Amino acid sequence: MTLSDSDKAMIRHAAGNLNGSQVTTLQSAVATRLQADLDAGLIKAVTKNHFRAAVARELSRGK
Repeated sequence: MTLSDSDKAMIRHAAGNLNGSQVTTLQSAVATRLQADLDAGLIKAVTKNHFRAAVARELSRGK
């Protein structure tokens, strides 16, 4: 899955005080999670709410 520029900007905003490489890792994790949800049939299309939920799950997972 490819993230748009606005998706990447949303992740950077949500990332807060993470450094550049951590933000890149977060972007990759979010894309991987959404692709896995699509492949598993959990979602049919990625909406902004799915995207926000994936960002929140990945951020909470890292804590």
